[in-house]
Amino acid sequence: MQTEETSSPPRSLGELLARATPRVFVTQVLVVLNVLVYAAMVVSGVDPINPTIPELIEWGANFGPAVMLQGEWWRMLSSVFVHIGALHLAVNMWALWNLGQFCERLYGNLTFALVYLVAGVGGALGSIAWNPVVVSAGASGAVFGICGAVLAFLLFRPGALPPEIVRGLRSRMVVIIGINLAFGFSVGFVDNAAHVGGLLTGALAGALTTRDLWQPGSSSILRPARALLVLLVLAAQSFITRGKVEKLPQVVERQQASEAYAHLQRVISLLDQGNLEEARVNAERAVELAPDMPETLRIRGWVLSMQGEWERAEQDYDRVLQLQPKDTLTLSARARVRDALGRHDEAVDDLTAALALEPESAAFYGERALARMRQGAYDAALADHDEALRREPEDATFHNNKAWTLLHAGRPREALASAERAVALEPESAYVLGTRCWARAALGETQGAIEDCRKSVEKASAHRLDEGMLKMLSGQPAEALAIWEEELEKEPDERPLVEPWMEEARRSLEAGR
Repeated sequence: MQTEETSSPPRSLGELLARATPRVFVTQVLVVLNVLVYAAMVVSGVDPINPTIPELIEWGANFGPAVMLQGEWWRMLSSVFVHIGALHLAVNMWALWNLGQFCERLYGNLTFALVYLVAGVGGALGSIAWNPVVVSAGASGAVFGICGAVLAFLLFRPGALPPEIVRGLRSRMVVIIGINLAFGFSVGFVDNAAHVGGLLTGALAGALTTRDLWQPGSSSILRPARALLVLLVLAAQSFITRGKVEKLPQVVERQQASEAYAHLQRVISLLDQGNLEEARVNAERAVELAPDMPETLRIRGWVLSMQGEWERAEQDYDRVLQLQPKDTLTLSARARVRDALGRHDEAVDDLTAALALEPESAAFYGERALARMRQGAYDAALADHDEALRREPEDATFHNNKAWTLLHAGRPREALASAERAVALEPESAYVLGTRCWARAALGETQGAIEDCRKSVEKASAHRLDEGMLKMLSGQPAEALAIWEEELEKEPDERPLVEPWMEEARRSLEAGR
């Protein structure tokens, strides 16, 4: 038995749509999913405004070589939920919220969901077909698919809605689509191929799944199935696209770059685990795949430096600077390598070039100070230490390094003052305790020096110079001399500071005989 309310004709378009689809929830679910994916990206450390290409790829962005050559077909769907920053997300979600609810009323919940997702896949495939080497992401292809589905409904069900509504909607949709496509073609950063692909796919899926709004329950089972038929069309198109992708030489290059990035990510992870050898293997493989990519060369140079292969590291940094002459981080890294090779003048030149590009960098002043100290240019080194401390007055490392330079310059009382400041800032640091040990020893404060050196060695057994000083102050000159002679083979630049103590150790041994 029908009630009067359900048997009477709807009095308005809104009532007609509400009867056809009583509850609209798919649009809201899609918006929430997009926002949750974006939030997860940001929480994981992705830049909320300008995510990098490797980050987008890691989160499932669309990338032709990965999809077509590595079999990662899921990217054509996952990319619909990945966005390139907050503005990109906001624009797409605004459009989805405003267009999606109307389209969901027209088609019903399940069919709308399928049309949306199929259109998203169609947009991703259109992007690959047009430009396989572009990394793309976002819901805009699926949103254009909604527009296509609405147009298809107006075309194939012209009597379902009042004529004036049909004319108004048709004009509005054509204008919206036209303006967005025109804008996309006029700028270089909009993926119009995804828009066109989504539009056509949505229109096709919509044409196959329109329904009679006056009898919305008819053919309810067949309509979603017809939406899935569009996937067969897309599958056929994907095989044609794959052939195109395989023939493009730049795709091979981009594919190798993508694999290289994956190896670089493993390098970082392996270094965090302390697995230097395996990190080296991955760094070498990254350079094999992308020999002229600055990132691969820079990170291999870093790993080689950690293993003490200074000459090879310098070669990698040289190549990076040929490709990117203003790369200040690489200038700084090459300076450290040249410093380790004893070419302090060249290290100073690199850091001077870095400071010309970034004149407010405290780190570069601090590094140049150490290079100048090893040159023996103590006054210039101390001036750089002061510049670093002027910018970062609470940095314990800068105070500690200034103290070490003052020790080299033969000014132990000033060195002790700087070391005290460093210890006040980082009382548990083995480095600063070791420096204060040497300053106290130089001033004859033997007991305090022994205490500092003992703590330094306990905290960092690799501090062999401090261990030598501890032996010396504890009355074991032979052991001190042996440690220092071994350590100065590795750190010859410390000889001016250590040599007077070695002479004292030798005199002590002679006197003991």
